[in-house]
Amino acid sequence: AGGSTLFTNGGSYEVEVRATDRAGNVSTRTDRFAIDRTPPTILLDPVTSPTRGPVVIRYRLNDNISPSNQVAVLCNAPDCVGPLASSIGTFVVTNAGTNQIVLTATDPAGNVSFATASFFVDNSPPLFGLAPIPSPTRRSVLISYALFDNYSEIADIVVTGDAGPYSFDGVYAVPFTARDEAGNTTSRTARFVIDKA
Repeated sequence: AGGSTLFTNGGSYEVEVRATDRAGNVSTRTDRFAIDRTPPTILLDPVTSPTRGPVVIRYRLNDNISPSNQVAVLCNAPDCVGPLASSIGTFVVTNAGTNQIVLTATDPAGNVSFATASFFVDNSPPLFGLAPIPSPTRRSVLISYALFDNYSEIADIVVTGDAGPYSFDGVYAVPFTARDEAGNTTSRTARFVIDKA
């Protein structure tokens, strides 16, 4: 004698099969199994773009049936070597320029999910120069500068420093700093002497 039952819905099952012969003898067998049709959930924390490298990216993994340590996580970033640890983990991206990161999570049942992140790594400080100032000078001084950046718009670069004008006699050392969108900085100091005597 024989028979079969088809299970199609996802979930965990415990099935007991009982057989009784003509003499009334009974034997039983219990099988436990799971049908997993749901892919794991994998999330990446947001990454600011542009940003300075190296970039540490955090991910979180969850699966409703399979333990997280049985879910394989792979990363396409050049800095990822081999499979990543499951559940909660981090990996580092140092590649300058545009990065398109894809994490692939595969559970033991073969269900697959993806998480993606796109960001730009800018490790280059802005080019920042101060205009020459005649020194010593009898005139008031207004400091001017020039800016250039390969990746940030000039309007998005923050320059700190007091451009003046400076009118009183004295020896001056005026610091300036230019900071781009990614946080890279370049510092310069304007040095001059005003002597109107």
